[in-house]
Amino acid sequence: MKTAPNFRLAIRRPAFANSTVLANRLTVLAFAAFLALPLAGSMIRKPYRPESENRPLHPAPPLPRERWQFQSFPFVFDAYFADRTGYRKELLRLRRGILYTALGDSISDTVIPGRDGWLFINVVGPSGLPAVQTNHAENVRDWSEALTERRRWLAGRGIRYVVAIVPEKSSVYPEHLPEWVRRHPPRDNAAILKETVPLVDLLPTILAAKPTTPGLYFQRDSHWTDAGAYPAYRELGAVLERELPGFRTKPLERFRPEPWLADRCDLARALGYPKESCKEEMALYTVPHDPIAMLPTDGLKKLTEIHDDRLRHIEQYVVECATGTGKAVLLNDSFGGNMLRMLACDFRRIVSTGTYGFPTNLIEAEKPDVVIQLFVARAPSVVKASRIAK
Repeated sequence: MKTAPNFRLAIRRPAFANSTVLANRLTVLAFAAFLALPLAGSMIRKPYRPESENRPLHPAPPLPRERWQFQSFPFVFDAYFADRTGYRKELLRLRRGILYTALGDSISDTVIPGRDGWLFINVVGPSGLPAVQTNHAENVRDWSEALTERRRWLAGRGIRYVVAIVPEKSSVYPEHLPEWVRRHPPRDNAAILKETVPLVDLLPTILAAKPTTPGLYFQRDSHWTDAGAYPAYRELGAVLERELPGFRTKPLERFRPEPWLADRCDLARALGYPKESCKEEMALYTVPHDPIAMLPTDGLKKLTEIHDDRLRHIEQYVVECATGTGKAVLLNDSFGGNMLRMLACDFRRIVSTGTYGFPTNLIEAEKPDVVIQLFVARAPSVVKASRIAK
């Protein structure tokens, strides 16, 4: 009986299988390189303060000893290590090139890319600034109570209190927002607060100036320009004229708009753009022959002990003008610089400090005729209102 021949079947691996193995190996190598490169860089490179943020490096977290420390340690360590990641600037630039430049997406929770190259600060979520506060209604109510308390405290000392809310850029230029944001606009904090406390809502005035005045806000920065601050100055001045006998605001003819290249662009810097490329032109409103005197501010630090931590980078000023009327204290956030320059020669003396709080020591030392509180519309959503210490 013959047996069947023993055939050996030659099984060949398809060509596409070889390419898949190679691709998998390259993926593993690339992944390992992306892990090893930042780790190696963190050991050979000295950490530096992030150029795009007004903050120091996150400190090393202490070893956890209590339960809450164990729960928060991963988040604190992640922030510490992220600041010291090797080649951080280069990796952020690569990420920006892929996500933002190529795909039009944001690499920062606080920045929303708009149309025509416009950038907006994220005040609508889901993972942006509103996440800082868990109860918006409660926070706004706290602000209402705090502003009422401050007004009562000042009235007891014969001091006027003027509160003004600066509108968000997204409220002035909604046509440049992406469609999903326009469908879900943020809450109007000014409208909510106006129901319970007297304040100056600057949005209608700035919107009225929009058809005839271009460039009210920067395109790649969250702040207003001098062109946007001037109509707000006129509106605020009209209130001060009613509150302070003899007070007069300056007409537009008194100002000389001069070209100026601003180097702020906070939103562009939040996307990782280097400082040298973050510049934008604006008209700087100056008053020729303005007889003002800038005085030393050495004593202000001791008088502003409740100075808001997040606003410590804002410079303090003491300005005197012989032709001005009365005395003022200006409590402001980062939108106050333009307003201070316009108000400087209207008062005989004005002191400004960056805070969302209420520095009673400063006010009692200055004994002003009026306290002006100026803050941006998102502040009641992301900042806890401070009460007057009893």
